[in-house]
Amino acid sequence: MGPPSSHPSYDLRLDRWTVAMTDLLNVCTEKLRTNPKGAEEFQMEGGLPMIQRSYEIERSWPKILAAGVAGFFTTAPRRNPTLYGSSWYTTRRRKSQLTEADRDILLSPAARSTSGSTQKFKISCNALLHPPLCEWTYQFISSTRLTSFVLENLIYYSYYWGIIFSWLTPMLQHLEDLTIRNCKFIRPRALAKLLQNLPHLKQCHIDLHLHTKKRQVVSCDLPPNLTTFIAPSEFIHLIRPKGLQAREQRFKKPGPLTTLRVVVSCKNDPCGYHRGSCQAHMKEILQTYSGVPWIILDTHRCSENYYSRLFVHCEQRSWVPGREEKLSDIFSRSVKELVMSEDHLRWIMMWNAEGISNLFGMFKGVKVVIMGTATATKTEWVSRQELVLGLLKSACGSLEMIKLKGAEQNLVTS
Repeated sequence: MGPPSSHPSYDLRLDRWTVAMTDLLNVCTEKLRTNPKGAEEFQMEGGLPMIQRSYEIERSWPKILAAGVAGFFTTAPRRNPTLYGSSWYTTRRRKSQLTEADRDILLSPAARSTSGSTQKFKISCNALLHPPLCEWTYQFISSTRLTSFVLENLIYYSYYWGIIFSWLTPMLQHLEDLTIRNCKFIRPRALAKLLQNLPHLKQCHIDLHLHTKKRQVVSCDLPPNLTTFIAPSEFIHLIRPKGLQAREQRFKKPGPLTTLRVVVSCKNDPCGYHRGSCQAHMKEILQTYSGVPWIILDTHRCSENYYSRLFVHCEQRSWVPGREEKLSDIFSRSVKELVMSEDHLRWIMMWNAEGISNLFGMFKGVKVVIMGTATATKTEWVSRQELVLGLLKSACGSLEMIKLKGAEQNLVTS
């Protein structure tokens, strides 16, 4: 008796499971008609097992070239792009009685007519982007005209993300809003290739730690209609827009991009353990996007002593003495909004007046400060509110508003 994944009875069970899951997905899609919101928004979250051990991706060039030559002289229909690509194809992991990845998976006519009105689609179920159910997902998305797409809480091997993006991209040409949140093992190059092939994208929110072992600079064009870009600092630093001037490394024209949110975490802290190179990272980001009118520095995931370390390195280390700007000067000119955590707020209230003034003197151009808070912090804040508010206003000459998360109203300083 062979291994379970190659036994004939396993093939039969897998085939039956695929049919059952396809029917279930079709029924769920058809039920969208009775949804109060209609079929405009569709979410597929976890619950389905991913049959990962039964399939593998082959990247054998001789077989791929042979198949390509054979297909050139025949009139056979084009194979499903979720199972076959230009340099890879999907196969069963061990010998099987099934010649294809499995049986044909079809989107029912009723489900297809319902999916036509779907504009927002969220996937947080690994099984939907992996064989055998990825074929159903492909047919569903190809029958829609999506304007908003969300990938959340997904885990695949790094090379498989490139495959997923390769067959998703042609169907997302009308996409305006893209969110990729908490997905693991995505390489910067694969993500950059996805973004530059979405011509109508206006808002992009990337919330994840990218999978890279070394500094891998990627040259790509941002979508021409992009207005809001939220991403980790490590990714923003690695991409190099092609429309940059060679010497100054700045945009010739910022284009429609009006808001850039640079998210800094403990893993990509610009003044963390790799201090020498990470200082240059933040400098390059702020100089590259200096033409963007509203730049947000989001540090809510950083440790409480983030700003003290930032202050020390900004003031004591210049780039090239007598010729280059300090990072503090670049911060003052570029950053318009700060996002801080509850720990940062508690830490600030422990500082004296001179420390607060020196620290926030780096952010003279900041207009909005958002601070996280909790019940325990609110009491301290009320007692020192006027003092801290006055110091922040004097240090940040352009400060207009402080937003306290959890508070009933914002503190207007102007």
